[in-house]
Amino acid sequence: MMSYLVRKGAIERRGQGLYAFPGSEPTDLVGMIAEKLAVVPQGIIGLQTALLLHGLTDELPGNIEIFVPDRNAPKRKLSEVTLHRVRGDIQRIRTKTIKGIPVTSVEQTLIDLLRNGTPLSQLIEIFRLAQRKRLRPSATELTRIAADFRIKGRAKVLVEALL
Repeated sequence: MMSYLVRKGAIERRGQGLYAFPGSEPTDLVGMIAEKLAVVPQGIIGLQTALLLHGLTDELPGNIEIFVPDRNAPKRKLSEVTLHRVRGDIQRIRTKTIKGIPVTSVEQTLIDLLRNGTPLSQLIEIFRLAQRKRLRPSATELTRIAADFRIKGRAKVLVEALL
C-alpha cells in the first residue's frame, strides 16, 4: 500500500520506513533531527549540531552532523546530513540525551571539535560558556576522552589553557 501511495504522489519516502506528506517539513530542528535519526537508528548527534542542542551556539549548522558506526552506515546519501563514520565501538563516545535525542556530551563535543581543527580560542570560549550555563564541563573528563581518542597532546594544551 505504501508503494502505491508513493507512486501516486500522496506520500513521499524519506528513508527506510520513514514517510511524509509531499512538501511537509518538520517544524523545528529537534523534529528534523529525530526524522533523520529514524533512518540512522544507532546515530549520535555531534559537532556543531550538538553545540546547538546544548545551547552553546546560535548558529544553525549547514547539515545535521551524525556519528554512525562504520559497519552500519547507511548506503544512501541523506539530504541535509553529514555522516561521520566511527571505527570500532561507537559506545566509547560519551553521550547524553536531550529531548529524546542522543547527543555527544559537552566534553566529547569539545574533543571532536579539537580533532576537526577548531581553533583553541573558540574551544575555550565554548567551555567557558558551558560553565556559565551550568552544564558543568569537566577538564578531567576532557583528558579521559582525549586519551580514548589518542589526542592527549593536543587536549593537554586545551586543558592547560582552561586552567
